Amino acid sequence: MLLMLRTFFHTNLILWSQLSNKSLSMLSISFLPSILWSFLMAVMSVMLHQQRLIHTSVKSHFDR
Repeated sequence: MLLMLRTFFHTNLILWSQLSNKSLSMLSISFLPSILWSFLMAVMSVMLHQQRLIHTSVKSHFDR
């Protein structure tokens, strides 16, 4: 999971560095929604993952 996030941020950094080299205004406007969307999806997946972990730990705690 952490590896996924790391690679995700890495690709975004590469994207942004490429954008800054080109005409930023036009490209950033077209790229921003996709970057924001992917960031949102990553955050959501992390939150879901943590919630699942909490849920399983609570469940095992009550099963004892």
